[in-house]
Amino acid sequence: SYTIPEGNLFPKGEALTRPAIYVMGNRNPYRISIDKRTGYLYWGEVGPDAGSNDSLRGPRGYDELNQARKAGYFGWPYFVGKNYPYAKYDFASGKVGPRANPEQPINESPNNTGKRELPPVAPPFIWYPYAKSDEFPMVKEGGRNAMAGPVYYSDDFKGVRTAFPKYFDGKLLIYDWMRNWMFLVSMDKQGAIMDIEPFMPHTKFNNIMDLAYGPDGKLYMLEYGTQWFKQNFDARLIRIDYNGGNRPPQAVLTVNKTNGALPLTVEFDEQGTSDPDSDPLTSELIVDGERYTAKNGKFTVTFDKPGVYTPELRVRDQNGAVSVARAEIIAGNESPKVTISIPEGNKTFYFPGTAVSYAVEVNDREDGSTSSGKIRPDSVRITFDFVKGYDMIKVAQGHQKAAAELPGKALIENSDCKSCHLVDQKSAGPAFLQVADRYRDDKDAVAKLADKIIKGGAGVWGTTEMAAHPQISKDDAQKMVEYILSLGKKKTPSLPLKGSVVPGNEQEGAYVITASYNDQGSKGTRSLTDMTSVALRSPVLKAEQAVSTPGALLAVKHNTSASFDQIDLTTIKSVYASVIMGATHVSGEIELRLDKPDGELIGTAKPNSSSKIRETKGVHTLYLVFKNERAGGKDLFSFSELRLSNQ
Repeated sequence: SYTIPEGNLFPKGEALTRPAIYVMGNRNPYRISIDKRTGYLYWGEVGPDAGSNDSLRGPRGYDELNQARKAGYFGWPYFVGKNYPYAKYDFASGKVGPRANPEQPINESPNNTGKRELPPVAPPFIWYPYAKSDEFPMVKEGGRNAMAGPVYYSDDFKGVRTAFPKYFDGKLLIYDWMRNWMFLVSMDKQGAIMDIEPFMPHTKFNNIMDLAYGPDGKLYMLEYGTQWFKQNFDARLIRIDYNGGNRPPQAVLTVNKTNGALPLTVEFDEQGTSDPDSDPLTSELIVDGERYTAKNGKFTVTFDKPGVYTPELRVRDQNGAVSVARAEIIAGNESPKVTISIPEGNKTFYFPGTAVSYAVEVNDREDGSTSSGKIRPDSVRITFDFVKGYDMIKVAQGHQKAAAELPGKALIENSDCKSCHLVDQKSAGPAFLQVADRYRDDKDAVAKLADKIIKGGAGVWGTTEMAAHPQISKDDAQKMVEYILSLGKKKTPSLPLKGSVVPGNEQEGAYVITASYNDQGSKGTRSLTDMTSVALRSPVLKAEQAVSTPGALLAVKHNTSASFDQIDLTTIKSVYASVIMGATHVSGEIELRLDKPDGELIGTAKPNSSSKIRETKGVHTLYLVFKNERAGGKDLFSFSELRLSNQ
């Protein structure tokens, strides 16, 4: 149950209204936030995609950041931005009528079951289009996805040493998912804007999704990651600490190689190391107790003895603050190189029932090669799987996990695990098969057992104490656990080094050939693994995968274009263009061109029908150019997808 307070947009009992409404006229409200002191409501309003004004129908699209100090009507679908009005439009006849009046808006929708006369439109707080904003130039230009809140008050965190200071009191955080900026909005007692100042302008974010102050007074951020509709590796939850004094430097260490035969010469680079306060920095590289000084930002170290080394870059500012970055170098063993080739046919797409030939080759400096016969075929693991979805990152991630047993097994072989554990028999500790059986259905098992390897402990399998292994990294411990949990599972038989595979009828995903090899290692070092994959994806090019102006494929115009990168057109003989036709659409054709909008024409596709194209070999950027010279500025259709066929 709930109660309805006084002060909403419509009084209780007013005909044709709902008393629970506080604000209305929202298009796509995002990240709703309430100022607990003032009671003001804030939200981001994601606007329409139109990139330019239409002299007849109305304004371009705007995103808004809105503030409701009281109940109100905020304009959609009759107004956008600074309450710029749209014209009445008859979609059946295409007739354009008068523009809406912000003082007396009228809801003439045939679906309206409420009041016809709407309240006057409330003003927006901040608004901006794709292009540069005259009113708010600091928000820059580009894609848009406005979000708002929270508002900070230091009194909420009394006695919390880590909280942000009073300077931030009453300031509203606003941010944009597309543009990756944050601003602090300062307001007077009435809520009017006094100042908009950048917050962390020199930090690169990966599509900010949400912000919240935690109970520790620190700011927490969710980042979506850099790609749309992907399982992004850079999606993350981060914490932002306020440091009112000297901020430590940020050490960055990169290497030109991480392993190799002896003598191994490695170049370490500290480029990217910085100090947020622009303090002068000193640095040194420490390798096995020996200290090195940089020359032009680089350190050169030669390793003459086999082993696993952890060089450490230590950076110090003038106030004594230190930052450390590390790398891992394996000297005395060079990583193997696994390659997969597809000697013929299409190398981008699969076609159900059409065989794909492949060949795998492995070369290892110490072990030899498959072509010479020194590396046995049965020591190379080759799989062929279907992974649902278009996400190539997920494909790669899934196969790294499938092959995790290889590095995990190698890590165990080079540790003291076998002193207490056997694969299939109980020793001082449980057999690995027993561990796999107990934890196989535990979704937290990898993290839990990796922590146990590092910290040690007893009590799960009896009173025998398991030794701690603080020298093992969290990543390595997880690989070891993944190998243990993989034991006892039914494994897919490995494929031969050369052969062919036949894709099935699965849709919207990728068939992936994966090959991996775990080398023999050498004395004083551990084994190294190389794995590579070839993904053949579904032969469907969807609108959301295209490179185009935002929103352009929803309302396609004459002579506009969209492109798809890295498309192998070998064996492609026909295409099927799927479009959505609305009542006001005038239709058109789609030209298929190579590498640029006016490039070589290989075919013309009719909407919602199969069309033959000229066979073309090789990988190209495929351009779709939409045509109808008689359209007169009207929309042709909404483009959905292009399906490729080898028939």
